[in-house]
Amino acid sequence: MASKLNPDVFVLHEFGAPTHYLALSFLLARHERRVLFRELNFLAQVRHALTNPRKIAKLVLNVCFVLSLRVRRKSTVVVAMAPCNRKLRWLRSRLSRHRVFYHTSHVDWSGLNWVYPPASRDDVETWRKWLSEDCAGIFAVTEASKNSLVRNGYSNPDRISVVAHSYNVPLSPLGSNGSRKSFLCVARLEPCKGILELFSWFREHPEATLSIVGSGGLENRILREIGTLSNVSFLGRSKSLEDLRSIYRRHAFLIQNSIRTGAWEEFFGMAIIEAMACGCIPIATNHAGPLEIISNGENGILVEEGGVPKALSEAIAMREADYRKLRDGAIRRGAQYASPEIASRWAMVLEERSRVQGPAGNREPRTGIRLATARKDPITGGAKQNAFS
Repeated sequence: MASKLNPDVFVLHEFGAPTHYLALSFLLARHERRVLFRELNFLAQVRHALTNPRKIAKLVLNVCFVLSLRVRRKSTVVVAMAPCNRKLRWLRSRLSRHRVFYHTSHVDWSGLNWVYPPASRDDVETWRKWLSEDCAGIFAVTEASKNSLVRNGYSNPDRISVVAHSYNVPLSPLGSNGSRKSFLCVARLEPCKGILELFSWFREHPEATLSIVGSGGLENRILREIGTLSNVSFLGRSKSLEDLRSIYRRHAFLIQNSIRTGAWEEFFGMAIIEAMACGCIPIATNHAGPLEIISNGENGILVEEGGVPKALSEAIAMREADYRKLRDGAIRRGAQYASPEIASRWAMVLEERSRVQGPAGNREPRTGIRLATARKDPITGGAKQNAFS
């Protein structure tokens, strides 16, 4: 007889990103269950602990969790780390007695642009076997990620569910979003976000304004640039979504000028979905994430890299009717990414996959999550399991 499953769900993440699991947390909380986060980046945690003793407790917690996997009560574990991370070699055996799912936003599984280039064919095969044989199912953040996994032979499509990120704060627009020439950028202040490339356009268009929210390595340089521009302002480091809500509502357009750099591109776009829900129209480069969120000309504007300045000029010259159409479309689309709308996708995978799959193909214990009748999913267009009806 199978041992009773731990009701808690552990997310074992490479770097830790609780905001990627808001919908899962929302769903489990309704069933009086918890998501507990553990991190795998031990070396980084050691460095932090050396400079901040308060970080030692976190390091000990994460190390003890991994060491205890061989003897710990059988649990559901969602693993999130970049493709071909060699930690899997020693982690795989420790996870073998648990019900394991993999969560990824990576859109290129060809091996050409991996953060962790495989040292040998064995590295690739270890990952291929783990995903196809050990994991009870896979969560892909986008259809692009799912398709790449299938195309490169890492899984069958019926074992992969597309589960987008979500927001867990009620978001809605006001009557208007301020000046039609007001632009906003909410991002990490790093070269890949293309913020420095925006300043030339705003220097040539003093009638338009740009507000920047974020933090990162370019912060000091951006502040120096802003000192020469009267129409660009820095609103401070990353804020809570409650604070961002009012900022989104005061701006007509959100800019996401992402630039591909090696293995990285914009895999999703949290600021995009948040802004859309508040009536702030996104203008974004056509990376994998924005491509799946935005329908160009219907609820936002998508451009090739280098095309954002032209899109900004078109935005400030846009007819009122066209602006209203985009704004209304953005609001409808953004509402589809609220945690209650996304949560049922986690329920479908955890329930259905767990009963029929597993490392040995045995029937696993039920999760206790009730699934209701299917309805059409507004994001993927397929059948959606509604956990709240």
